[in-house]
Amino acid sequence: MIPPLVGIKEFAELLGWDKARLSTKYNRQRTGANVRPLLPEPVQVLAATPIWTLEQAKAYKRIIDGK
Repeated sequence: MIPPLVGIKEFAELLGWDKARLSTKYNRQRTGANVRPLLPEPVQVLAATPIWTLEQAKAYKRIIDGK
């Protein structure tokens, strides 16, 4: 069974960020910039679009919220 998946738009919405902010952070991390906290590794990249599981996105939100 495939878990629920999210792209940049859905991940950003879950964080309460705009899409551009998350995209910039992802691209900086991907090119080796020092980004904290690190975004989870996408489970797949389709046509240069990263895809994460919903659980990865929720876990990242807990990290940035300090929970």
